[in-house]
Amino acid sequence: MPANYDVPAVHVALQAARKAAGFETAAGAAAHFGWAVGRYRSHESGARKIPDADARIYAASFGVAKSTILNPDWATVDRQLDEARRITTSPRLAIARRLKCARILRGFSSAIAASKSLGIRTPTYLKHENGSNGIGEGLLESYAHDFRVSYDWLLLGKLPSGLGKEIDRNIHKIIDDPMQYLGAAAAQLAATYHGPPTHLETGRRKGTIPVPEYLWSSLIEGRGDLTKLKPKSTIQFPRVADWEDEFFSVLVDVADPKYAKYRRVFVTKSFSDVGEDTDYLVSSGKKLEIVKIPNRAAARLPNVVGRLIGTIAKFG
Repeated sequence: MPANYDVPAVHVALQAARKAAGFETAAGAAAHFGWAVGRYRSHESGARKIPDADARIYAASFGVAKSTILNPDWATVDRQLDEARRITTSPRLAIARRLKCARILRGFSSAIAASKSLGIRTPTYLKHENGSNGIGEGLLESYAHDFRVSYDWLLLGKLPSGLGKEIDRNIHKIIDDPMQYLGAAAAQLAATYHGPPTHLETGRRKGTIPVPEYLWSSLIEGRGDLTKLKPKSTIQFPRVADWEDEFFSVLVDVADPKYAKYRRVFVTKSFSDVGEDTDYLVSSGKKLEIVKIPNRAAARLPNVVGRLIGTIAKFG
């Protein structure tokens, strides 16, 4: 250790360097290094001296010279603290950055696509993501639910984020450029659900999204123009089916003993590329049926309405 190692000065210098680099919490920095929080905090609190090897790691990660941490110059520390204050002056902007990061990592390449899927007016969502407007507590909870991240992380930057340990270790770098991770995130989300349809929950609770709806009878008669329908109902998708997609519901209004157990069925207009057979909604002549079709063949069939993802026996 340097002969003039000053614990209080080093404590402040390390904290200033960390904050100026954009790490809002000690836990966030520890996650970045893959360390236990206590290890990092012991250095920042002055409880333990900082080994030379760790000082080099801090310097590289925080973008400062090693001497800035171990032999702090107070003018430099003051500049770092000013930078940290500038970064954290508006918590709204920090929330906006995390919201954008969550949106992209959950497979939404654009804010417009996300707003449509969430059932939120695009101008409203854009103002939240660019930090122009603050986000109310209830809506922030909805965003956390819809993007499957921690509310505390979205609000305060506290880890874990809910995006996974690997993401948390690099969250500082990822927040700066989340688009570089979009491809991998989208691929993971697209593969989330290809199994049998699940029973879905309904009602206007937090996390519900509006779903276009039409009648089973209209579809049979060729009048089910999905492009012109307005949302009629809401649905709370379980996590297994919660990814960017086009969903719609079909109200089973025709007496058909075979499907009498359903009140509504929910389908997606996307097709799975997984080879296994999956239930699809098919319009064949004067009938509407649920048929098992090999996934890779479904997209080539002209009478396929969509892939079945859920059913509801009761609606209310």
